[in-house]
Amino acid sequence: MNVEEVVKVVLESSDPGKATEEGLKKIPSKYLEKPMVVSVGKASIRMYQAFVRRVEPWKSIVVTSKGTINSKEVGADVIIEAGHPYPNEGSYKAGKTILEEVRKGGYSSFIFLLSGGSSSMMEWSDRLSLEEMIDLNRKLVKSGLSIDEVNTVRKHVSSIKGGRLGIEAKAPVFTLVLSDVVGGDVSSVGSGPTVPDPTTSMDALDIMRSINIEEKFLNAVSETPKELPNSKAWIVLDIKGVLRQVKERIGGTILSSCVRGEARDFGYLLSSIFNASRERREPFKPPFTLIAGGEPEVKVEGESGKGGRNGEVCLSFAKYARGEYQLFAIATDGIDGNSEYTGCYVNSSMSFDTREISYSLRRHSSYELLERDGKKESSVIKTGPTGTNINNVYILYAP
Repeated sequence: MNVEEVVKVVLESSDPGKATEEGLKKIPSKYLEKPMVVSVGKASIRMYQAFVRRVEPWKSIVVTSKGTINSKEVGADVIIEAGHPYPNEGSYKAGKTILEEVRKGGYSSFIFLLSGGSSSMMEWSDRLSLEEMIDLNRKLVKSGLSIDEVNTVRKHVSSIKGGRLGIEAKAPVFTLVLSDVVGGDVSSVGSGPTVPDPTTSMDALDIMRSINIEEKFLNAVSETPKELPNSKAWIVLDIKGVLRQVKERIGGTILSSCVRGEARDFGYLLSSIFNASRERREPFKPPFTLIAGGEPEVKVEGESGKGGRNGEVCLSFAKYARGEYQLFAIATDGIDGNSEYTGCYVNSSMSFDTREISYSLRRHSSYELLERDGKKESSVIKTGPTGTNINNVYILYAP
């Protein structure tokens, strides 16, 4: 399989435009006469552009990550560049601006276009300063907690997450979600600003105490709304939908759409499945293509280098795989970890030293090894930000 072709298939399967247009059909037309639309996240621009192809907004706000937009091309009333993976001044500006506009009313409906990255791009708290919120988010992101656990905490320390924004709305709320959360929990995407929150303040406190979060943050926790009768939400595209489209185009077997846990552990598991299939022709008989997706975690302790979850999946797989293979690991948002890469590609002709792999995994510096061109051919994939965000896709081909 060709790297460029695989990347094209994955990114086309992750296109938020068509999914958003289909999602709009779920909203009764009477609510589209004078809608206020707010689009937040890594796919905010493409979702907003899809929206205005179908509906003229009464008022519009778009929040995206810094350096990814040409404001003249977006055309929204308000455009804010905010922080990711940690909130910044733009994030607090976005949260406060949106909250004030929602409270004003005057709209026939509040349509919220939500995609991955929103948790950091839109934030506001009347209990924590921006500096404190940044500090807390750094601790959470680096802790090794699952994204669901991280978002549980975020909901309970924020003044707009966990349904708090939705409860302020003066008209029906309709949320179209481009989900980057494994398992399909709509309340976890962007920490669920406009939907009821099934988690509790005790859940948040237990999670925070498990990683020794300081008392000042524990004191900022409060309960979230458990019912929002004026709010409806739909996932318009998630990793399961992406994998189905990838399978339709390249064939193969979907191994899992719920990849979680440590990234390196998923690489080891994938190599064990591959090795067993090559040696004993079970559980898969060569040739085969395996497709998987999800959001494995990387727990960083101490210093780290340039790395990402996809880099660790590829290196841990390459360390133990025996036989001919091609493995692609692609972040649909175009950015893996703290690197500039979308992901990576390794095959059986690349000769990585196992000791170097072990060192890179210990230091979380996977791309410092991978960008050495894989000895024979480039093993890093670079697209830049893609304007979408639906987890990571892994494709393993065994001839």
